[in-house]
Amino acid sequence: MLNTFVKSVNLSGAGQKWRNIKDALYKTKVIFVHVPKSGGTSLSHSFRARYPLSSFKVSEEASSRALYDVSTAEWMRFKRDLMAYHASGGSHYIQGHAPVDHDFISQYADEFQFVTLLRDPIDRFISHYHFDARCRKYPFSEFLETDRGWIESHVLCYFFGEQPWGAKDGIEAAPQRAIENLKKFSVVGILEDQEAFSRACQERLGVKLALPKRNIGGERKKKEYDISDADMQKLKEMCALDQAIYDSFAAH
Repeated sequence: MLNTFVKSVNLSGAGQKWRNIKDALYKTKVIFVHVPKSGGTSLSHSFRARYPLSSFKVSEEASSRALYDVSTAEWMRFKRDLMAYHASGGSHYIQGHAPVDHDFISQYADEFQFVTLLRDPIDRFISHYHFDARCRKYPFSEFLETDRGWIESHVLCYFFGEQPWGAKDGIEAAPQRAIENLKKFSVVGILEDQEAFSRACQERLGVKLALPKRNIGGERKKKEYDISDADMQKLKEMCALDQAIYDSFAAH
């Protein structure tokens, strides 16, 4: 019976017809570059609710399991390639914890609106440390000295500054590259100014968002987590390059 059904049904062109339907339903295509621990999870829920028939979110669990034996740098490239695959394949909303560069943005800028949400680098670092058990296994002062601590304090350089993942050489040039790449985005939000971000999304994307609660600041976190003054000073120094990127957009 199944064979008879398969032989009698002609699905030629069905894929294109379905893409045409989605194009009619969703006039705006969005790529959301999700920086971890920057308020993006709630934002993701709002976006995907607007694109229920044509959204793709790169799964951290599935992608890490599929590439369990590769380096973090290769994993990051794989996630970006997955985003590119779905952008080319007809998805209208795409999201991932993956870095983007000038070439990626240029390839899809005519079709997609690029969006991201930034958070004060010191707050983001502390939040990530306490969220991730792999980080918390180290005392805070020891984590600052690890390779992972370095990456987490330079995450904006790696996500937007075309810096090879984990590489330290030449990272001083990454902030300017990151700023130039982020200027090509339709919306660059600041978690600490959610109202402005919400207005920008509604004006430029036609999407009204339900945003996360405002995050507590660094001073409260410093007291809550009992971070020493010396460790806070060390963290500020480590985050200086990311801070320059963040400040460039927070100033607006």
